[in-house]
Amino acid sequence: MDIPSILKLSRKSRLLIRPLLRASVLGLTLTLVTAALLATAVLFSPEDSVRDQIIRRINLARQSIDVAVYSFTSGDIAQALVEASRRGVRVRVIMDKGQSKSKFAEADYLEDNNIPIQRITGFGERGIMHNKFAVFDQKEVVTGSYNWTENAERYNYENALFSEEKGVIDKYAGEFAKLWQTRLPDGQADRTKEPLAQKEGAVTLKGRMVRSHVNGRSWVFESLDGKKYELTGGDEGLYRNGLLAEVTLIPQPGPSTLRQESEAARVITYKILGGRNR
Repeated sequence: MDIPSILKLSRKSRLLIRPLLRASVLGLTLTLVTAALLATAVLFSPEDSVRDQIIRRINLARQSIDVAVYSFTSGDIAQALVEASRRGVRVRVIMDKGQSKSKFAEADYLEDNNIPIQRITGFGERGIMHNKFAVFDQKEVVTGSYNWTENAERYNYENALFSEEKGVIDKYAGEFAKLWQTRLPDGQADRTKEPLAQKEGAVTLKGRMVRSHVNGRSWVFESLDGKKYELTGGDEGLYRNGLLAEVTLIPQPGPSTLRQESEAARVITYKILGGRNR
């Protein structure tokens, strides 16, 4: 019904139709808001700095990152994944078997830093694993022609699409799960479902970072039960005053340099739980 027709209605009829009009306006508003919230970004290289946007998503991830990429030679992205793994994010990477053996591939570096890698092929003698996508926290996916390489970033004409649409994310997450499970060698379990540190003597504790009372310069991890540990390992993200964290560590033999205050321990991995004092 158009506006002139509505104006010709009696006052009683207009009162009856008013709730319908309000419902229609509300429905349109909700549709527009939902569409705005389901953000989609389309980027092109070499002008749009796709690599920086991928690293940004990696740095923001808190639970999981699943990657399936044909060629992976970007040291910056590999380092970001390692740092994510160290702060407790579950990281899994699928790469093409042939490309993973190339001189500049980052597969060995990732494995050396305890990130599980699947090297797979396609079907037949000529099949390859040609996907280029990643799922971040089951909340966003990136896909497109963009390989995780310097050539894709600086020299090639490539595209990358970032989407927060749940239906799209679920499709890619399902495809990753299928590739990861079906390509596991017979009898091999998915080790990424086990605790992050299954190392002899490792313990996982919650607590906070504090400055040492001995010299005021060293950092000490104080667990909830009051024990203190002088830590080695981890990265600068952990060593901040008042930071609440869950740390998996291995007590080290021999005395701490901060005698009588704490014992020495090596950090295996950690997860940030809260803010810090300033």
